Amino acid sequence: MLIFDQLKKNDPQLRAVALLFLCGLGVLAAGLWWVQIVSAREYQAHLEKQSFRTVRIPAVRGKVLDRNGLILAENRPAYNISLYLEELRKDFDAAYLQDVARARGELKRQMDGQQRRFARKLKSQEKKAFLLSAKEKSLLRQRARYEVASNVVAQISQRLGQPLSLDATNFQRHYEARLALPLPIATNITPAQIAIFSEQCAGANGVDLEMQSTRFYPFTNIAAHIIGWLRRDDDSVEGEEAFFSYRLPDYRGELGVEFGYDKYLRGKAGVKSVVVNNVGYRQAENVWQQGEAGANVVLTIDLPLQRRAERGVAVACDHTRRRRPGVRAQQHADPSGPGTSAWVTKPQLPSGSRPRKCRISVAFAHTRATVQRDSRCPAA
Repeated sequence: MLIFDQLKKNDPQLRAVALLFLCGLGVLAAGLWWVQIVSAREYQAHLEKQSFRTVRIPAVRGKVLDRNGLILAENRPAYNISLYLEELRKDFDAAYLQDVARARGELKRQMDGQQRRFARKLKSQEKKAFLLSAKEKSLLRQRARYEVASNVVAQISQRLGQPLSLDATNFQRHYEARLALPLPIATNITPAQIAIFSEQCAGANGVDLEMQSTRFYPFTNIAAHIIGWLRRDDDSVEGEEAFFSYRLPDYRGELGVEFGYDKYLRGKAGVKSVVVNNVGYRQAENVWQQGEAGANVVLTIDLPLQRRAERGVAVACDHTRRRRPGVRAQQHADPSGPGTSAWVTKPQLPSGSRPRKCRISVAFAHTRATVQRDSRCPAA
């Protein structure tokens, strides 16, 4: 071979280059042997413990519009500040090692004091009382993680000018059950706080902004009894995967249009995968399926007429109460017709609240209301 031919020549420089090349090949061969033979079981164990976690991503809910296209219910982004615990892993380990060193130092001082009192060296069985147990190490690691995360939260709180705190129980619960997902520490922050965070905390380790869609009702309690409200429900719907490792917050309709047309408004959720290592920290994530936004629902309700109708019924109700104290007027009409332009109940429901028994109910077909009066007004 060329290398051995160069070694046979009486040329010191070529021999040195050939020997260096051989040493390099030897190092590569030794490294390959170490990885493929010696460390094979270790890598195999790590690979077996690595796995995917599937996450359900809620779809964007459809809008609710009046007959003229005015928005009665829509989605708006809410920004949260979240902790990404996998980015704090090195800080967790460093804090844990410091706590272990302090604990061992304290135990050693206690053991030395015991030996001075006994005027002899302790036996091996007696020394075991001054060693850290597995449970104590686990508690030290748990405390170290909380201290590091709490310090990060305190720094963010100082920069935002908003008091923030990290509950130890909630933090530990999240670490044990949802380690691969970010931990929100401040929800629905203001635009000013977003600007402060982007300017002062953008490079902070283990913390970032996260956007979440929230339901918004621009006209508050106008037509709230028609629109309805939502409640938390993270379950899959028909046509979606049934099993997920984690589910991000989602909602379903509980009353009114939000309930009756929920399957159209809710859309189809997306799916992403999170690769976690043997400890459970997130390594990477990929979106498998994008969510399909829900459809918009257009009502026959006319918003200006609805507002005037609600104001008029409120005035009529007040007039009835002044005329006959303790009595409520009761009016009925069928609001289910296709031409209904306004439907009023009294008392009104704040947007998103649970329904109460309505004492006044008026339905307006286009611009004219046909109301049947019941003279037998029950007492309140």
